[in-house]
Amino acid sequence: MHKSPALKLTHWAVGHFEGNDLTPLKLQKLLFYCTGVAAAFEFSSELGAIPFQAWRLGPVNREVYQKFKPMAATPLTPAMTTDLPSPQYSPECQNLLRAVLTVYGHLPATALVNETHREAPWRDAYVAGEDRVIDPTSIGRHFESKFRDGFMPPSVAFAAGDFLIDGIPISQFESIFALADALKDARSQ
Repeated sequence: MHKSPALKLTHWAVGHFEGNDLTPLKLQKLLFYCTGVAAAFEFSSELGAIPFQAWRLGPVNREVYQKFKPMAATPLTPAMTTDLPSPQYSPECQNLLRAVLTVYGHLPATALVNETHREAPWRDAYVAGEDRVIDPTSIGRHFESKFRDGFMPPSVAFAAGDFLIDGIPISQFESIFALADALKDARSQ
């Protein structure tokens, strides 16, 4: 049985994803956001070291890529991850990861590719034709600064007026949890 932190997070993410469009490409971007947000909220040690490389379509964990390469663009299901190790994340860590899936998981893979291209860790590491490692320290620093003063929705996710209070657009949320709750509420109406 694998002990890989990346495969453990993959098992968790596929098992908790709500939707039917979790392709291997989309999974890679969600793993990147889970790892980055976990770093910002000091859960990196709980997830373990999950390395990423800067590929043309955004951050990629090579081990997860190899695992699901034969699937191409086929949506993934929990049955496809039964051979992966099950993680033992704390309830607090799982709540954070669920919020990440709620905020980023509804976006199509192409939007997530575009969003990751806006993130400094990928931009700083990417060189066309090379599979350069994204410095894990840069991922942590980037997401810590991104969430220091509240949480901005993904730039590709929403039009300016998607979230309104008394007709006034909200551009920033208190936390990723507040945005996740707003999205849940909006989707249930």
